[in-house]
Parts: sequence; C-alpha cells; structure tokens
Amino acid sequence: MYGLATDGSRIVFSHTGDDESGLVSFDPSSQEVVWTVHSLSGVSQPVIGGELVLYTNVDTGTIHAFDVEGGEEQWQYPTEDDVSAPPAVDQNAGRVFVVGPNSGLHVLELESGELLWSAELPGSKQPLVTQNAVLTTAGKSIFQVLREDQSTTEIATSGKSISPPLSIGSDQIFLTARSSEDSGALTCTVAQQT
Repeated sequence: MYGLATDGSRIVFSHTGDDESGLVSFDPSSQEVVWTVHSLSGVSQPVIGGELVLYTNVDTGTIHAFDVEGGEEQWQYPTEDDVSAPPAVDQNAGRVFVVGPNSGLHVLELESGELLWSAELPGSKQPLVTQNAVLTTAGKSIFQVLREDQSTTEIATSGKSISPPLSIGSDQIFLTARSSEDSGALTCTVAQQT
C-alpha cells in the first residue's frame, strides 16, 4: 500500500506489486473490497473530491478521475509534465489544483476535468488551497497565486529547503524545512501569512 484517502465511509488506497499497480476501494464497515482499478502505473497518493477519486500517474503526469462509488474512470487530464504531487481539491468551488515543475498551476473543473485556467508558478509540490489563493513551495520559498486574477507572488522565504505539505493556521503558514547541514533533521518553522 502506498497512500490512502478517505471520505469517512470508505478508504481508497493505491498499491503496487510485482506485476501490477492500481487503486482499491475498501468499505471498513463491511470489511469488503468495493472496487479495484488495475494497470495504473506511477503509484501515487489518491485524493477524494466529492464523487471522484483523483489519482496522479507520476510516470506520465496524467490526472485520472474515477467514480468514488464504482471505480469507473470519468476523465483524464494530461499535464504533459513531471507531476509527482497529488492534486488539491476545493469541493465548494468544484475545482482541482495541480502543480507541475515545468507547466505551473493547472486549475480544472472537478466534474469534467476541463482546464479552466493556468498560471506560471515555480515549484512542483502539493498545492494548498485557501479561499482566495493557491500556495506551493519551490526551494526555500512559498509562492501564492491569487484565484481572482492568477497573479503569482513570493510570500515567504526560509533559510532551508521547504518540504510539503503546508498547513494554515489563523494567520500563519506552518511548514517543514530540511537543513542542508543536517539532512536527517526536520524542523517546524512558522511564516506570517500576507
């Protein structure tokens, strides 16, 4: 098992084996497998958004959306990039946010997978979606793309390389930074939100 997601009534996880990779939906109350999707390459963290399970094929950079109830594929979106992080979902707005290291931020319609808009954005880490912006990291910096006008700004820097995921408090951004001098040590740093 590689990564898992839950919506409270089911668990979906990705797996890889000697001869196949895929997704499995499991019902914890009945202790039964509900559906499986085989032959997916590039194992990654699934994300549940509304009625869909989103899966990033890290080999091809393609985002796949499967029906959460039956596992049927609903749509695909090829980023044509080395996307390795799972997407973020804003269920209220019906949006999917995907970040690629070369192609920037892609904002998709959750229901159809249609590209709504994109923005240049350094970095390729898992995006964090707020009401007004999308945040991601690149190297020692945190970048913000405003949802209203798609403008990109560097909003914080650290003396250390920032690792995802980011988390937001009432007026702060919490992050994990890796020290180059002591590569095994992780520290928690706080940056003021702007």
